[in-house]
Amino acid sequence: MSTTHKYGFNFVLPLALTDTPMAFSMFDKGVDELGNSLGYYTYNEYMALPNNKPKYTPSETHAIFGFNITSTKVRADMEALLATTPFVIYDGDDIANWEDADQSNYLWIISTEPMVTGYNWDAFVSVSPLFNVVTA
Repeated sequence: MSTTHKYGFNFVLPLALTDTPMAFSMFDKGVDELGNSLGYYTYNEYMALPNNKPKYTPSETHAIFGFNITSTKVRADMEALLATTPFVIYDGDDIANWEDADQSNYLWIISTEPMVTGYNWDAFVSVSPLFNVVTA
């Protein structure tokens, strides 16, 4: 017997990607009357829809959205989307990069699940310069 587990993740998206269509089911525009795909919303388009509100990091360099996923295929899809760009995808377990000063081209995929493996959203937020803005 097979079971499917759904896990919560927050995606921390560089602002430069907020006008790129995102191939996630939540951003799916649906189909037209002939059954043809209408494509995907960008982050900015989706957040402009009624009852949505964009969320940004305190550094104001990245947008945030939460998504429940059941497969690692999401990462492969994101890597394919970004293959010819300067953007780099990091998972929450890439702890060595959490405190990098320049994360302008980082797209983070961070688990919101309780910390079992030593990393999760709360641990990331506590040290990342995206959330701990130093003012002069």
